[in-house]
Amino acid sequence: MTQALTWWERAVVPAVFVVLVWALAWQQPRTPAPWTDEGQHLVAAATLVRHGVYGAPNAGVPVAFDPAIQVGPPLILPVAIAFALGGVGELPARVTCVVLSMLFGWLYWRVTRRLVGPAAAALALVFLVAGGGDAFASFVFLGRQVIGEPTAIGWLLVAFLVLMGADALPSRWRMLAGGACLGAAILTKGQMLFIAAPALAVLWCLDRLHYRQRSVLELPIVVGTAIAMLAGWQGLQRIVIGAEAYAANAAVLRQGLATQILAFDLAFFRNALGVLWRSGIAWWGPLALAGMWRRARPATADGYRHAWLALVALGSLAWFVGLSVGWARYAAYAVILMPIWACDTLVAAVERLRERGRTGVAWAGAVTLALLLALQARQWLPLVIAPVDTGLEAFRAELARHVPDGTMVETWEWEVMLDDRLRYAHPPLALMYTVTGPVMRHDRAVLSDYDPLWAHPRFIVRGPYGGWTQVYDRVTSGPGVREVVVVGRYALYEVIDSVDARSHRP
Repeated sequence: MTQALTWWERAVVPAVFVVLVWALAWQQPRTPAPWTDEGQHLVAAATLVRHGVYGAPNAGVPVAFDPAIQVGPPLILPVAIAFALGGVGELPARVTCVVLSMLFGWLYWRVTRRLVGPAAAALALVFLVAGGGDAFASFVFLGRQVIGEPTAIGWLLVAFLVLMGADALPSRWRMLAGGACLGAAILTKGQMLFIAAPALAVLWCLDRLHYRQRSVLELPIVVGTAIAMLAGWQGLQRIVIGAEAYAANAAVLRQGLATQILAFDLAFFRNALGVLWRSGIAWWGPLALAGMWRRARPATADGYRHAWLALVALGSLAWFVGLSVGWARYAAYAVILMPIWACDTLVAAVERLRERGRTGVAWAGAVTLALLLALQARQWLPLVIAPVDTGLEAFRAELARHVPDGTMVETWEWEVMLDDRLRYAHPPLALMYTVTGPVMRHDRAVLSDYDPLWAHPRFIVRGPYGGWTQVYDRVTSGPGVREVVVVGRYALYEVIDSVDARSHRP
């Protein structure tokens, strides 16, 4: 049964949630400034509301199930509802994600309290709010944005509660419900398939050999239901857009699998290790591993519960280091879940010190830990208090001043495309898969293959992402194109003569 709240929990936990509300909502939507990945999700939700199409516009035409949209309906649909009710804009979308993140925080505390008890759960909640040493791997910073990782982890925790929340074994209906929640996590972020499915396969083997706690059919039903949901979503796409377009989209996604998941690129590997070092796993990771081993080792129902979530956390860590591009937010699964057991280990150590009469040492350790947690928050706190202005809002005003309605504009800045006053053309997703590795290795020769003038744009917008990839540099620096205005990290160029502009490309 669930333990009643202690007197100190009634004081500490609400206080932490008050801090979390402030951390998620303050200075919205100014920080972090909307950026290209978030812009993809915003544009997808806006396209659904404006045109009734689940997709994104390209060259002024809504493209159903554009593969550039790399999150699924569990995130897009709530944001679309917010747009329908409150108008299209960053603020309604961010408010929606703040609400979802608050629900996630509550789920996190509830799951953690059941697994490791009140004291470690309260500490883990503080750890969640404090975040890691890399802002983009921290829950607060991710929870402020229209980004899929918090939503995916939230659905994973719902699946865990559905399957493990009661002492009795789950019925077939609860297995199906748990599988549906896991499927929602996978639909939100496809990486969850590479994380959760192998982890639960390992757990099934461990249960047969060691735990012997669950039905032999439970995990196959759960994972099978999740995969069936994914297959159903893919089947719907094939029906809506047709076999040919679906095959083209699938080819692009296979390219992404080959170049970003199975690439085994040293640049990705180095990037991932750098994120893990900055996130603090070097000092609290061993505590988490010790806690996982101690809690999951017994062949009991409680040991099985710990193994369920611990294997997912370890699977996310292995996926991030070995198979991901190494961008910081992809580490969020491990950085958010693993502190559950790190905090459990710390609380157990303090309890042992107190039992041995070393209360002073125990309090000194608690104070030291509090200071370390405060230092963790220094990564996102300055960004919330003093937002970094990329110039997006001022640049939008310049667009309104210089570019007539209905004009074709080429850009790779999805956050700019949220305004439907203009017709936007953008590079294909395949180009992103092609250029990521070379750009991270500082080898940009491959970028000459893309023609930014393919849709006959009158203007080109280069922002943070276009500047990082340098996809427009050869055209905008040559003849036939003139610079109109530069605001912050955004620049507007006018195509005067497309023939001259193309002639400058190698």
